[in-house]
Amino acid sequence: MARLSRWALLGTGVLVTLPLLWFGLRPEYMVQVIVQPSSEVEAQIISKEVWTVADGNGIVFFDFKAIVASQASDMLILEIRPAAEREYRRQGNGYRVVRGILAGVAQLGAADWPVHQDEQYAFRLVTGNAAVVLDGRMLAKVYPRSTLNPWIMAAIGALASVLEVLKTFVRVETPNNQLQRTSAA
Repeated sequence: MARLSRWALLGTGVLVTLPLLWFGLRPEYMVQVIVQPSSEVEAQIISKEVWTVADGNGIVFFDFKAIVASQASDMLILEIRPAAEREYRRQGNGYRVVRGILAGVAQLGAADWPVHQDEQYAFRLVTGNAAVVLDGRMLAKVYPRSTLNPWIMAAIGALASVLEVLKTFVRVETPNNQLQRTSAA
């Protein structure tokens, strides 16, 4: 029975410490994406402020929606560029315009430009022949889901796990235990 209770204590300790280790080693961030078009003559942004989650790799996916006034093209391409770079990055294969509405998923961040802190991007919506329909900037405001540093959370989880193992399997002799043994003999 004592062996079973030790394993139950160990299992409880592991269940408590695993989330701490998970969140510590793989932090997640809430990201507020704010789209600020420079002019909305040919197209208007529907969702100018979107909240989403960035994974531990710093990649953010969010819905990009616009109303397109001109019938210049039934397919538009969204291109996004980090402020520090010169070249725009194409988002997917383009977005189909249906009844004047464009909707799709856009991405901020990648392996070489992760989103882990506030960032600014330039964007443009272009036709197939590179005519700019809409341009402006995007702001990514990053808020950590946990207020603790991820490494501190991982260290707390590891420490809690080690202490639980020690508590479960190492028996410490206290003066009361020794006193009870001598009086029983």
